[in-house]
Amino acid sequence: MKLHKLFGFVGVILVITIFACSEEGKENKAQQKYNFKPGSEPEGFRDIKWGTHLSRIEGMEKYGELGRDDLQLYVRRGDEREIGGVIADRIQYRFWKGKFYAADVFIGGVTYWDVFRRSVFERYGEVEISESADKKREDCFWHGRKTAILLTYKRDIYETHLFISSEDIEKEMIISNSPGERKKGF
Repeated sequence: MKLHKLFGFVGVILVITIFACSEEGKENKAQQKYNFKPGSEPEGFRDIKWGTHLSRIEGMEKYGELGRDDLQLYVRRGDEREIGGVIADRIQYRFWKGKFYAADVFIGGVTYWDVFRRSVFERYGEVEISESADKKREDCFWHGRKTAILLTYKRDIYETHLFISSEDIEKEMIISNSPGERKKGF
């Protein structure tokens, strides 16, 4: 009977230890997953919040489509091209089913990469710079609860590209494009 109580006690201790370790692991994973500097994660781009309907934004002009009817690309008439201490060649806004979900900023020139990268690091926090195997590309990635940012420099064409997007709308897009959500009959 004493042995039975001992095993029960050891079992309870083991369960408590496993639970405590798993909670600590979850906390560590969450800290690793989100890497924006505290308080810096944006809820959109410039003055446009994620999910704002196209009809509520002034000055948008259609620039193209992104391979599907429900994905549209726009530029903003009179948009301020100065960003992060440099002048952007082009700023594009992406819409899915009429909802703002992402923006692209394109900057040409080798000297602008360092200036712009430092500005983005200052605003959102420093992250690791990963380099492609062929050494032609450098990437920096920020991931948060609401927003993801990919900053890329392509050495072969001297182009800096900032892609900023809504995490929630990107998830909606993935779900809506899953086989279970597609219309049947084709």
